Amino acid sequence: MYCPDFNGVSGWIPVSYLTQSDINTYKVLRNYSSFEIDAKIDEVVYILEETSGWAWIEKNRGEKGWIPLENLEKAS
Repeated sequence: MYCPDFNGVSGWIPVSYLTQSDINTYKVLRNYSSFEIDAKIDEVVYILEETSGWAWIEKNRGEKGWIPLENLEKAS
């Protein structure tokens, strides 16, 4: 779901991380960052979490963010 917060910042959040308070208001059930990260072909990353077709990854330099699972393949 694409949601704005009360500070005017918008981003995608999995519906499973929300509970509906009223018709247009939701409460977030856990800490969440909607930061999407860039990755290069053949770059090795570490998957820390998967949800809704996305992976929360960490790069070798410690950068973290979301990337679509369809853009990843298991390293050999």
